[in-house]
Amino acid sequence: MGSALASFVTGVLIVFTMFDETQVTKVDKIQGSVREMRSIVQYWKGYQGLGSTNKEWLENTKTKTAEALTESKEYITYLGKESLKEPDKANRILTTYPDQRKNMLSNALLTTQATVNELEQVQSLLVKLVPRAQDSLMNATVIKAIPLTLETKLVKARMYSFELWSHLEAKSLETKNSREHYDVIMQDISGVNNRLVSMNTSSPMVLLDNELGAIETKIVPLTQQTPYTLLMMRVVEIGLPLLLSIFSIFFVLKYSLTEKRSHEIKDLLRQRNLTNDK
Repeated sequence: MGSALASFVTGVLIVFTMFDETQVTKVDKIQGSVREMRSIVQYWKGYQGLGSTNKEWLENTKTKTAEALTESKEYITYLGKESLKEPDKANRILTTYPDQRKNMLSNALLTTQATVNELEQVQSLLVKLVPRAQDSLMNATVIKAIPLTLETKLVKARMYSFELWSHLEAKSLETKNSREHYDVIMQDISGVNNRLVSMNTSSPMVLLDNELGAIETKIVPLTQQTPYTLLMMRVVEIGLPLLLSIFSIFFVLKYSLTEKRSHEIKDLLRQRNLTNDK
């Protein structure tokens, strides 16, 4: 009952403070994709060409390629299912949203299918290579694989960014009292979106790492809630414990239990037990 009450109170407070859970969830998705991309970029930054470590890099490239291929195929399945779904009702206030979403899904599907085809070609080349293969051939294959291991994650990040932009745009039209807040946050998400759209996975790893680091910094402010929500959260955080403390003090004073009264109750219970035993 305590857990159920706590869950109920939490839900009520989220509604009361108008906390935007969807915004936080969508920001987390973008942030997750960007961090995954940056992790892979930093891994490939260690690749300085083949030498005595041919076997190690060959095996690592095979692993990364296989992981990217699996992810891309799964994403194609996801995009196919999303294409059949109706657009989010919350975003229908945006008249252009359905067509934009359709185009985004279509482009993402075409790009990911092309990525799958290229990854399969690279995978077949890697299988034929051996550690003693010609350095130039092996190096060319690894160089070809590197951007492909990043491509689907970039497509995901662009899709997540578009969905967040649409959600915030719809909220800005619905909420008249926080227009200034949404003007600022829309500039931030537009900047992130533009950076992701212009990003090219074939760029040098150093440049990609710097760009992803800049994007990651810009993502942090996107979780900020409206001034009204922040005010209500502070009111609840301060007011609810204070109110419950007042109730507690009231009951403590009204039903005081002194040490003397405790001994009296103890004696009464002992006498009742003796009477029951008889």
